[in-house]
Amino acid sequence: LEAIRKYSALSGLPFTVMGGIKFGHIPALIEQRARRIAVVTALTLADEIREETSRWLREIEKQWKLTAGSQE
Repeated sequence: LEAIRKYSALSGLPFTVMGGIKFGHIPALIEQRARRIAVVTALTLADEIREETSRWLREIEKQWKLTAGSQE
């Protein structure tokens, strides 16, 4: 998380956060302003990939709204 924070502050370039991302990491990643999160294993191992993907997207959207609201 510290590396994400530092990189975000130093660069305006888009980047992707990837590797070992779990559902529980979403709030901290969004808090650090991660805009692209690559998730493979959590989705491909899910019994229902579509439902799991929707769950991730809902949580990411929720966290973005919470983070945006706290910065106003």
